[in-house]
Amino acid sequence: MYDNIILQAFVGGDRAKTRADLELAKSRLRNFDVIFILEHLSHTLQLATTRLGWRPAAQGAFHATRHLVDEAEDQERLFTTHGITHEQWQQVIERNSLDIELYDYVRELSFGMLQADGFPMPTEDERTVAPQWNNDVLRMRRASLREAHIE
Repeated sequence: MYDNIILQAFVGGDRAKTRADLELAKSRLRNFDVIFILEHLSHTLQLATTRLGWRPAAQGAFHATRHLVDEAEDQERLFTTHGITHEQWQQVIERNSLDIELYDYVRELSFGMLQADGFPMPTEDERTVAPQWNNDVLRMRRASLREAHIE
């Protein structure tokens, strides 16, 4: 089964994943000392100094990976404009909604670490997820979770 593979990595098993699995993964993630987010590596890599004891790099060294993110965005544009229909993409999103929700949670945990350690956070524009992730199903789920303050 190839749906929700990130969630599967955290909880194991080859059956369909449930909300209980999502909550178990979140519980496990709350015990992580550090979480790096590839799309925000120039920000989250700074956590290595406070949480892993790495020596601080020269000013600007954490921004050296920005070109990799730009390349990834170029690849994403190619993927999203060729070979997959909007309807197919929506099916992928719906079938992997638990993974997407877990990713959102992981990002917030990492950003919370940045804030707790006194590092600058990505701006709201930098935090914006690629448009194809912003379908109606996910928007409604995220809004209901924010209202319920579910962690």
